[in-house]
Amino acid sequence: MTRIKFQFVILLHLLLLTACGVQATAIPTDAPTSTPLPTATSTVTPTASPTPTSTLTPIPSDTPIPLPASLVGTISISNSSVKPFASTVELRMAESFDLVADAKTNSKGEYALEEIQPGKYELWVLITTKSKMLSGCDDVRPPDETWKTGVNFADGKGLTMENASLSKALLLVDGLQSAGLKATGFYAVLSNFEIISGIENKFDVTLYCE
Repeated sequence: MTRIKFQFVILLHLLLLTACGVQATAIPTDAPTSTPLPTATSTVTPTASPTPTSTLTPIPSDTPIPLPASLVGTISISNSSVKPFASTVELRMAESFDLVADAKTNSKGEYALEEIQPGKYELWVLITTKSKMLSGCDDVRPPDETWKTGVNFADGKGLTMENASLSKALLLVDGLQSAGLKATGFYAVLSNFEIISGIENKFDVTLYCE
């Protein structure tokens, strides 16, 4: 009887356990969190553009640099024939009458002026230093009508006359002597005479004895 009770009690416990439906509740666990790996970020640093450098390039000038020049030639006088003439050749400034360069002729009538700055001058060719006509001539005139006859005075002044020969210049000076002006030379004068830069300028002059 006792054994039957014990078995009954055991059976009762089992039924109770089954009836209670003991359940094992699973404790929720956090799902594993995946930590994102750091992403490599490429940062583009703008490169400074090269600053343009302005270089001043000189523009070639159309104007050549003036270079010293020379003037050479022969002075002659023509009567029945042409022969060398003893003279002095002068370059003067037109406005100021300043003497720039001068040279005497040799026995062949040749002259040479060196180291002249290019430009325009007056060319003075000496006819005589005396206040009288050349021996053997009734008159002396310049090469052509573009020339003038000039007179140089002792005080460093000068004058020129158009369409004039030596005889007219002598007559004029004779009337100026009373004013104390003394002529030191009578010349054939060519205005606007140009010396070209950097070369040997050649210019011959022939005076005419009439």
